Order: sequence, then C-alpha cells, then structure tokens
Amino acid sequence: MLQVPWQWWIHEAPYDFFRYTPYGLKYMLGKAGFLDVVVEPQSGFFTMWLLKFNYFSLRLIRGPRPLRWALKAVFIVIWYLDQKAAPYLDKLDKNWAAEAAGYFVTARKP
Repeated sequence: MLQVPWQWWIHEAPYDFFRYTPYGLKYMLGKAGFLDVVVEPQSGFFTMWLLKFNYFSLRLIRGPRPLRWALKAVFIVIWYLDQKAAPYLDKLDKNWAAEAAGYFVTARKP
C-alpha cells in the first residue's frame, strides 16, 4: 500500500509515466513485479482546487498582527465552508482520476 500527493492535471495521458500519475504508478509497480495494481483517486477536482485556494490564501495574509488576526477570522469561515462543500461539488466531477489531491495504491508482490 502507498499514498502519493498529486494536485496537478495529468499530461500526455496515457504516457505520463514518470510523475506519480495513475499511469506512472501502474507502470513503475508493474516493472517492479507487482500484480493487481489498483490506483484510486482520493478526491475530485473541487477538493483539490479548494485545498490549493486555502493554502494559497493563507500565504497571502501579511501585515501587523491585528490585521492578520482579522483576515484569518474572515478567511477561516471561507476555508471551513469550502472544505465542507468540496465533497458535494466533487460529485460534479466525472473524471476524478485526472485531477485529484492524491492517489491511494494497493498492489501485491507474487
């Protein structure tokens, strides 16, 4: 079992082997002799995108301490709500494997 982070669109499918894409994971594990390789996305596009938004917006908070506290108080509500909404929005995503927050892999060695 292994889990890898992702958060970027798959390029040149199905020939994107040397990043931890589903294709690359299956290819590398297959070359290493593993069987029954199953790669499962851990989220859809919206969860991945909102995670990126939350991390990016947190890095933008600058200034004197009272201003930072005020901005965080506003943003924490947005961060909370978007993370609660993300799993529901992910249901709109018909291709979870293409752009996910990460992948969970199971395989077995003969």
